[in-house]
Amino acid sequence: ISVAVGHSSLQPVLAHVGHVHSREAEEVIELKVDGQTIQLTLEHPVLTKRGWVKAGDLIVDDEVLCDKNG
Repeated sequence: ISVAVGHSSLQPVLAHVGHVHSREAEEVIELKVDGQTIQLTLEHPVLTKRGWVKAGDLIVDDEVLCDKNG
């Protein structure tokens, strides 16, 4: 499943990654943002203009909020 998204005008906040987790999943979503592809599990939360949505519940034309500098 692939979903293309646009940008918002939110300002990014500097944060440091404290932990990275990986695991095997039977199904993933490929989220395409400005030419980059991110693979997410179906239950991974994604911040959209309609609030936090599970990646598996994203719909065509959802606007994902992200750092405008990519």
